[in-house]
Amino acid sequence: MDNNEFFENTNCRPPRPRPIQRIFYIGATGPTGPTGPAGESGGPTGPTGATGATGATGPTGATGPTGATGATGATGPTGATGPTGATGPTGETANIAIGTVTSGDTAQATITGTAPNFLLNLVLPIGPTGATGSTGPTGPTGPAGA
Repeated sequence: MDNNEFFENTNCRPPRPRPIQRIFYIGATGPTGPTGPAGESGGPTGPTGATGATGATGPTGATGPTGATGATGATGPTGATGPTGATGPTGETANIAIGTVTSGDTAQATITGTAPNFLLNLVLPIGPTGATGSTGPTGPTGPAGA
């Protein structure tokens, strides 16, 4: 009797076929293989990846050269007047004498000498000649000649 006859005579159903089970054994990961060849250039660029975390601050660099001096700014407002200072010592009394007096086209005055003795030198312009005045009275007769 074959299998089909057995199942028909015993009023039994044949067993359902079971799926094949595969058992895999997983071992330790092997070393990384070599890098493959580069792909062809000219293709589209892929999307930019997410920004990574900010790294630690690096050391401060050396000081750079001093830049050029900028333009001078506007003059600020005048400050308040300060307090009056103490009175200084009394100076020497000056001795001023008239030095030379001359005529010229422009009036001038110069001071020469050293303290306390000074000379005042003057240049005075000559004015125009005035009109002739009236004749004065006759004077007394003088003594007789010898």
